[in-house]
Amino acid sequence: MNLRTPDLFPLLSLCLLPAAAASATADTNRPNIILCMTDDQGWGDTSYNGHPELKTPNLDAMAAAGIRFDRFYSAHPMCSPTRASCLSGRSPVRYRCMTWGHDLPLREVTIAEAVRTAGYATGHFGKWHVGGIPHADGGTGRGLPESFCPKPRHPGNQGFDEWFSAGNWYDIGHEYIYHNGRQVPPRKGDTADVLMDVALEWIGKQAEDKKPFLAAIWFPSPHGPHKATPQDAAPYTKYGEAKANYYGELAAVDRNMGRLRQSLREMKIADDTMLWFCSDTRNISGRNGG
Repeated sequence: MNLRTPDLFPLLSLCLLPAAAASATADTNRPNIILCMTDDQGWGDTSYNGHPELKTPNLDAMAAAGIRFDRFYSAHPMCSPTRASCLSGRSPVRYRCMTWGHDLPLREVTIAEAVRTAGYATGHFGKWHVGGIPHADGGTGRGLPESFCPKPRHPGNQGFDEWFSAGNWYDIGHEYIYHNGRQVPPRKGDTADVLMDVALEWIGKQAEDKKPFLAAIWFPSPHGPHKATPQDAAPYTKYGEAKANYYGELAAVDRNMGRLRQSLREMKIADDTMLWFCSDTRNISGRNGG
């Protein structure tokens, strides 16, 4: 587990190349893969990493039980290039995705496309921000011109069978969520809770079908503007409103990471699943609420 983003694609490719060569009907040696990512979380914004105020018991337990990659770094200091690099395993300069709102061209091979050749189901849930989804706050559609790939650069055209995604960050009540290309109404509740509801429903179906899967669960939190639920913010109000909302959003992420791990155990697939957690860009602590 790591709060500084690695290039996941090369690492996972080492694990999956033998599996890709195997028969698509043989599920042995094909672990499930879950890639969880937060948005703008600082590397010090967990209690196991020494934060003096924020409590993250579930991430602490995950760090204690798993492997921490403390010297892995994001491919770029901005959101879209880092996310595109995690999907493709390539340097952002290779595909001209050099700032937020720049897209990942369709000619790039994503990890979702790679594992699908090995018989995996693939799903993306949450923030996308590498193109193809309308109403992406902060911009989209930049980088390589559309003539390089005229189809929309959304998850469905980047190797994901199922997607419940937003173009950029989104907060409680956000209206621009798309399910497999169709706009859906917002759901009530904290974004981390809603996101995990949808992801776990899909993961449960794959577990029932005994099909290996790749799930990218990309939280929109704790990107600003910070707005936690009153319940999540309540333990931190003594630190001021800004910190209470920032810490509250991370508390919701922490709760849902614990919920995810518990659900994998209940589905009896925890031992067959690689679970990764990282942030997208922040190499400094966000302790001041930003």
